[in-house]
Amino acid sequence: MAFFMYIRKLFTCFFISLLASVGATGAQSSQSEDAMTFVGNDLGEATSSYIVQYEVPKGKFTDGGFLSARSIEAIDSTFKQSLNKTMRAKVTRSFALTPAAVMELSPSEYKQIQANPLVKRLYVNKARRLSLAESKNIVLRGSAASRYSGKGQTIAVLDTGVDKQHSFFVTDKKNRIVSEACYTRGGFSSRFIEIRPLCPGGGRVQIGEGTGDDCTDLGFPGCDHGTHVAGIAAGNDGIAPEANIIAVNVFTGIRDAFNRNVCGTGFGQSCVVAFDSDIAFGLERVYALRKTYNIAAVNMSLGGGRFQRSCNSEVPVVTDVIRRLKEAGIATVVASGNSGYSNEISYPACISNSIAVGATSDFDGTSLGSSVFKDERVFYSNSGNLLDLYAPGTLIRSSVPGNRFSKFNGTSMAAPHVAGAFALIKAENSELSVNEIESALKSVGPSVKYNGVSRRRLDIVGALKKLGLFEPGISIPVIMDLLEEEDSFD
Repeated sequence: MAFFMYIRKLFTCFFISLLASVGATGAQSSQSEDAMTFVGNDLGEATSSYIVQYEVPKGKFTDGGFLSARSIEAIDSTFKQSLNKTMRAKVTRSFALTPAAVMELSPSEYKQIQANPLVKRLYVNKARRLSLAESKNIVLRGSAASRYSGKGQTIAVLDTGVDKQHSFFVTDKKNRIVSEACYTRGGFSSRFIEIRPLCPGGGRVQIGEGTGDDCTDLGFPGCDHGTHVAGIAAGNDGIAPEANIIAVNVFTGIRDAFNRNVCGTGFGQSCVVAFDSDIAFGLERVYALRKTYNIAAVNMSLGGGRFQRSCNSEVPVVTDVIRRLKEAGIATVVASGNSGYSNEISYPACISNSIAVGATSDFDGTSLGSSVFKDERVFYSNSGNLLDLYAPGTLIRSSVPGNRFSKFNGTSMAAPHVAGAFALIKAENSELSVNEIESALKSVGPSVKYNGVSRRRLDIVGALKKLGLFEPGISIPVIMDLLEEEDSFD
């Protein structure tokens, strides 16, 4: 028995090494602790998840550089028809906006698909981790906090789901979570015992009421993250307190069955991760809703890897849908990551059409055992030339499941400040483009300099003024003076 276990372990290590080498073929950058792939627990099951990008026939693209839905369907159908029945069953789901699909492949099947002339490239379906009074008075100071609310606009939160029962999302007895969806498991089969879907009822894809709920009841650390992020962006005391919310759960539960510290928090631990394919499907869902709701921004407080240059070729299916969202007037706001890199940020914040947000502190003091200073980059925040903006991210108090509140740290908390800012500004002028709002935000506010690179800290009032949308309010002292003048005439 001991000899059999030794042989089993030896073969498992071999398959892990083989998959790692195969997976590197399609990657533009080295895999870091923030981007993971997983293998099965059975010797005959050494398969992994890939995003398969199809070749596009010449002349199929439109003038805008996009493919029509009909063309994408035709290319997808042609690819599937080129496969035998067994291989066709390996296609778990196709994308709607990009000619690509998710496939679960063994190393030999990988080589077979790679040799298919209809395939342009295969990408490892990587898993991305969460990017882990308050800041509102810093970015939306004075009476402006009560005059600008984001009413009529919607923010999509791609995260671990949102607790719809939390009172923080109810205004005038009306719940502001208007649409929900869930994409989970990243294309892996149920045989992968490390992987657990987080959609209600255990489904892989679910759309409709209740499907975007938080995953807290399933017992995975991090399932409170999405509720906290949504509260910063659009809770009753958040940046845009009257904006609606689209809650999309794109995370999957991971159990460290192989004792390999896959979560980065210790051997045998559990965590949640978002596979690239599920991120792409979540973004496609937001794009599909663009004519149903006035969507100002998508917030993604997640990521992995380290990039000094634009990473548009890392996962083209995600890059393409972010570009489509931008052209539809929807900003994609992404946390820069919490690894403390001085000249690199994580994926997908490094995509050129996204807005990468780093973290500052809104106070002088101590956090996580280190000193922090108001309006300075926090030690954990990734930064560099690819960064677009800073926003407060230290000890930010917001909603967590169970109608409770808690303080979190991270660029995860900084990004939804910016997503909320887009909703506030779009509520004042819905015709503004993403570029116009981004340009205004990047031209005002305190300058935060680190490692020779300067970026602005979010200043919503300054941006409103820059865009000619700010209307000065009457302060409390002035109102009292007017009342006293009225009394004097009685």
